[in-house]
Amino acid sequence: MKTAVISRADGGWRLSGTKTWSSRAAFADRVFGLFRTGPPERSSAGARHHGLTYLLFSLRAPGVTVRPIRQLSGEAGFAEIFVDEVFVPDCDVVGEPGVIAGDASTPVADAFELGTLACAAQLLGAGRALLAASVRHAGTRAQFGRPAARWPGPGARPPGTASASWPSSPRRARFDEPHR
Repeated sequence: MKTAVISRADGGWRLSGTKTWSSRAAFADRVFGLFRTGPPERSSAGARHHGLTYLLFSLRAPGVTVRPIRQLSGEAGFAEIFVDEVFVPDCDVVGEPGVIAGDASTPVADAFELGTLACAAQLLGAGRALLAASVRHAGTRAQFGRPAARWPGPGARPPGTASASWPSSPRRARFDEPHR
């Protein structure tokens, strides 16, 4: 995060700054990141990792603005995230503040490999966005004069069709031949 300002607040942390080129942020509900919440130790080999903390926060929290970045294809796979004095409660800190990254003795450091966690979070967000888009589409798409979302389920027949002319199961339907 560029120009991130992290300060301790009663019961949590205050976060301000901007993050550009955030993958899938245009579709996500929450975001996590690795933030410097304390000074690095100068005496150890892994000094630059000390003082770093994983924080989670809602992209709908007061003070958060998400601006999609349109690509040449018109898709918004990336976004800019602007945070201004966003409160992150202590319950949204992953692990122990200041010791999570680069400290092999921390259980959370062993359990979370950042690339795997980022991939899982992206897939979860993409799945939620796909489900929401599918529900919206089913509510607007009409099939046989009825919104698709109002059909009772697999095997349902359109009004006025005889049972012999409509397959009883979608698995038995032959889509490579015209419907009789």
